[in-house]
Amino acid sequence: MKLLLDTHTVLWFYLGDPRLDPAADAAIVNPANEKWVSPASFWEVAVKISLGKYVLAQPFEDFWGFSLPHAPHAAPPGARTRSAA
Repeated sequence: MKLLLDTHTVLWFYLGDPRLDPAADAAIVNPANEKWVSPASFWEVAVKISLGKYVLAQPFEDFWGFSLPHAPHAAPPGARTRSAA
């Protein structure tokens, strides 16, 4: 299944936020599913970080490269991504 994840879904997954529905969490971690993130989400997360709404435990570029398991998601130019396992 192909999943298009919105900004809050990505952030809630990464942060372990309990607002993320367990079914959504299961779909994200399922390696059979293809995960995609809108390019607009990169901008939206950067804005939220600059406003102090979120604090990442790693550099912004690493967050996108490693936030979703097995995700061949879109990435901003120059960002590192991991390949699907």
